[in-house]
Amino acid sequence: MQPKVVQSIMGHQHYSTTIDIYTHVTDAKFEEEIEKFGLALEEEPTEEAEDMEEGEDTGFGLMM
Repeated sequence: MQPKVVQSIMGHQHYSTTIDIYTHVTDAKFEEEIEKFGLALEEEPTEEAEDMEEGEDTGFGLMM
């Protein structure tokens, strides 16, 4: 069932309430998503990523 439908049925004012109560992450799904993240980090850099490494500002990016 879609979370927005559950939100409506349960009468929750905020979407976050519904998500916090009725969703969870299984260990298997967590591992699957971590693997995808790792694969994304291993991909060859794009031209944009190479430009950022050279100090060119694209106006957005991750801040750590």
